[in-house]
Amino acid sequence: MANHGRLPVMAGLILALLVANACGAPTPPPPTATSTPLPPTPTATLTPLPPTPTATWTPLPPTATPIPTTGTIEGRVWRSDTAEPVAGAVVSLTDAATNQDVAESTADAQGHYLFAEVKPGTYSLAVTWTFKDQADSPCQGVDMTRDGWFVIVGVQADGGLLLVATGGEPFAISAGDLRQQDIDLSCQAGPAATAKPSTAVPEPTATPTALGQAGAAPVIDAVELRDDTSGGSLVILQYFKFHDPDGDAYWLHIELVRATVGGLEVADGTIRVPSQQQKQGATTTGRWNCGGDTYEVTLRATILDRAGNMSNAVEYTMNCH
Repeated sequence: MANHGRLPVMAGLILALLVANACGAPTPPPPTATSTPLPPTPTATLTPLPPTPTATWTPLPPTATPIPTTGTIEGRVWRSDTAEPVAGAVVSLTDAATNQDVAESTADAQGHYLFAEVKPGTYSLAVTWTFKDQADSPCQGVDMTRDGWFVIVGVQADGGLLLVATGGEPFAISAGDLRQQDIDLSCQAGPAATAKPSTAVPEPTATPTALGQAGAAPVIDAVELRDDTSGGSLVILQYFKFHDPDGDAYWLHIELVRATVGGLEVADGTIRVPSQQQKQGATTTGRWNCGGDTYEVTLRATILDRAGNMSNAVEYTMNCH
């Protein structure tokens, strides 16, 4: 029974507390925040950059202009009668001191030829041109060009035709020179042949003919023939003994005079004998292949020099057996 008396008392106390809170009893203050100071911000240290180096301008030494040591020769091979270039013509450059070819240049489709890096010296030019049809030739037989060059048109071993033009004046080339030399292969109406043939062998048979610019003509002193059967068939070796006071003999021209068979062909050829030997007396050679047939053939030989002078003509007869 004593317990029943305590319960109401505790309930009243609890109710009194609740009422007191509801009626605005003071609330205890919130806890005060404690301020913790931040660490000090580090001070940036300014480190100055090294000074930018000043560019120093050093002038380059002047470029030395190369001193030329050679010259150049160029030009055009053409025909004034047709106003067309002569494509394929071969221009030879010859050292006038030695009479030796030092270079060749083949004319292009426009007839242009070029010799570069030519050493200083004195030179002359010559032209050879191969073609098939006589109707294409600007010259006939032995002739002169409109510029005064001497021309021979001969037949080659393969039946083609070969035009040889010489006689241009020698000229000097110095370092740095550029020489323009056009070559006109059109011929004027010249004589058919000026050297009269003879049947005497091997002695010279006609006075050499000076058709060129200047100088003395070559002289054929003898033609010697030797049989050679070392190859199984007969080959006749021809030795043309000649001299040239100027040492500029260049071309051996052969013509067919008569033969006991048909279909024979003759060929011209270049003389490659040094100038000094020509002055003292020299020999240039040829070969005639008999081909296993039996016949007799008579040929006529003349020599042309670079000034356009023609030698005496010498006939000789060969027997193929």
